[in-house]
Amino acid sequence: MEREWYKDLRTKEELGEFLKVSDSTITRHIDEMKKSAKFSEYIHEYSKKILRIEFLGYCQFLEEKESKRKKML
Repeated sequence: MEREWYKDLRTKEELGEFLKVSDSTITRHIDEMKKSAKFSEYIHEYSKKILRIEFLGYCQFLEEKESKRKKML
């Protein structure tokens, strides 16, 4: 099971400090990550998860639509 980034933070104060990071710091870290091969691998995996979630949501929408249609018959 994947670890969520926020589970590494033990208190609300730590979360608050984490969220205070400036945009320029975040941009710098992203630029550094882009230089590594892991970053593109991470983005690829993340994209697959997002697409899977969207696909499952669409399937659920279709199932609900079909269920409503059957109830009307």
